Amino acid sequence: MSKVDNMLEYIGEDLPTCKRAYKLKVAKNALVKLSLKSSGYTEKEVTLQGNKKQMAWVQAN
Repeated sequence: MSKVDNMLEYIGEDLPTCKRAYKLKVAKNALVKLSLKSSGYTEKEVTLQGNKKQMAWVQAN
């Protein structure tokens, strides 16, 4: 299990893209953002089940 896996918690799928969406389990700071971005994640608004919109981390590609 990588360091990034320990920072994220699965919250569902982004309906338009079918990408897995995650929320942070740790406080967001510059080091956390850098680790996630270097691991291929990006923060964006996603639409979850029930048309619930929220900011989440998803795979960039």
